[in-house]
Amino acid sequence: MSFFAELKRRNVFRVGIAYGIATWALLQITDVITPILELPEWAPKLIFVFLAVGLVPALIFAWAFEMTPEGLKKEKDVDRTQSITRDTGRKLDFAIIGILVLAVGMLLADRYSGEKPETVANERKKSIDRGMRSDLPLDRDPIFTLLRDDPRFADLQADLIDKTNEQREILNLPAIEL
Repeated sequence: MSFFAELKRRNVFRVGIAYGIATWALLQITDVITPILELPEWAPKLIFVFLAVGLVPALIFAWAFEMTPEGLKKEKDVDRTQSITRDTGRKLDFAIIGILVLAVGMLLADRYSGEKPETVANERKKSIDRGMRSDLPLDRDPIFTLLRDDPRFADLQADLIDKTNEQREILNLPAIEL
């Protein structure tokens, strides 16, 4: 029997696929939970490293052991005529399909829930409009009132307003006028 046929017979490929899909699902959950629990920025990276390191032992475990009706046994202790690797493989197939259905459900829920991108863009535009009006409290600032009459400051102020209006034009926002 060839090496790859033996890997297939011992369900090593199926365990690897199931492990990869489960890892992806766990990382998605980690991505959602990290900001909620206010975990440090490196926490998802650490979880990824642990899961990546765990792949090798999972594959070795799949190679060395076989699931039997009596429980886990070393592969060499199982009579090949009484082996149920085919049944175990079907169970792994169902587990993989279940995890894939869960993953597709998560992707669809993420895509079709929440605000539409146009709504988010319009809200952002409105908040920029509110935040960049010419009647900001800057007019009441004592330093600003002292510098307002200085001709050098007037040139700087005009340059700043020109640059701001260029950016607002790119964003399709009304220009600032003083």
